[in-house]
Amino acid sequence: MKKSIILKVLVLVAVVLFFAEKYFQLNALHGLEYQRRISQLINDDALIANQLLTFKIQKFSEYTVYLIIAYLSFKHIYQPLNKKIGWQASLPILVLISMVLGLIFSMIIKATNPYFSITPYNGQVAASEISMFSHLFLRQTIHSFFAVSLGLLIRNSLQYLNNEKGKLFRVLGSDFWVLLYTVQFLLILIINILVNVGETPSQIALMIPTSLLFALVTFTMSYLFLEAFSVNDQLSFKNFWSKISQCIIMTSGGAAIIYFSTELNLHFGDRYLNYTIPSFLIVSTVLFVLILSESLLQFSFYSKYIRKNQALRLELRHKDSSLSQLKSQINPHFLFNSLNSLYGLALEESSPKTSTGIQKLSEMMRFMLRENVEDTIEISREFEYVENWCLYTC
Repeated sequence: MKKSIILKVLVLVAVVLFFAEKYFQLNALHGLEYQRRISQLINDDALIANQLLTFKIQKFSEYTVYLIIAYLSFKHIYQPLNKKIGWQASLPILVLISMVLGLIFSMIIKATNPYFSITPYNGQVAASEISMFSHLFLRQTIHSFFAVSLGLLIRNSLQYLNNEKGKLFRVLGSDFWVLLYTVQFLLILIINILVNVGETPSQIALMIPTSLLFALVTFTMSYLFLEAFSVNDQLSFKNFWSKISQCIIMTSGGAAIIYFSTELNLHFGDRYLNYTIPSFLIVSTVLFVLILSESLLQFSFYSKYIRKNQALRLELRHKDSSLSQLKSQINPHFLFNSLNSLYGLALEESSPKTSTGIQKLSEMMRFMLRENVEDTIEISREFEYVENWCLYTC
């Protein structure tokens, strides 16, 4: 319970910091750049100020709506997908929901903001392939899908923290997870260096913190992958589409954290359609396949050692059980030998009552330790035990 409370507090803090960052961006960096862009189309200062205010309201409204969508997804969508509908049908259902929401949001934005295609990164642009409204619809659909996926990711993470899932983390041990995070950090750092060829050593050094943070996101995705594909500490590809759909949705939730924390002001026009989206899809697909393959491969090798250790532990438990059984056999023998010695000593000292009492006690102990554990006992033995008890106590 404490872990879930900590997660909720962290989410609340993240939301507050998120809106604080957006407020700063819209009133300083992006706001000033948008004002410069819109002034190229409008000459009236009052109209420019009014359009700038409309832009800020639109963006804050978008952020708030996506946050509400993530909450509703967290509260009402996860449970039906996880238990009733199933993850195998989740991907097309969420895409359909995102398209409906994207269409609604696009119509509202177009009706309230005639300059919706102007962003801090572009002024008036031409769209040669599809209309600007189609660009808007595509963007809003992607944003809606990210928001829904983010809510599902948080709900899934909350279940792991509540120990409803998450056994894999304890089974594999800290060594496995430290190695997994280190490998992914190095892979991401190498990719950054290869993409940014020609950078100075100081610029490469600045990539390290970014790679560490990005590796934390991919590490979380790897954990979700392994939870989905592992059964009894072994890889299982049964219900593959269901598992891969769940992984894609959770990965989209991780991508949403990165995307929403940066901005919603990407270019409109052909650059967005022909450069931004294809690049995003290619990079996302490559990273998805790379992270999934690396996680499953490392788990496959590591699980062999886990099974070997489990076999050794079973063997050790068996030996401990055998040792305990031997001890349980030795203790009655020691007791009976001691009673026999006392019985002999009583006979030597001519103490008939003492010897008889020891003999009856020995018979009672033998009955309790050996015969009383059987499923059925002769009634004559029961009477004999009661008789011995009466003689011994009287």
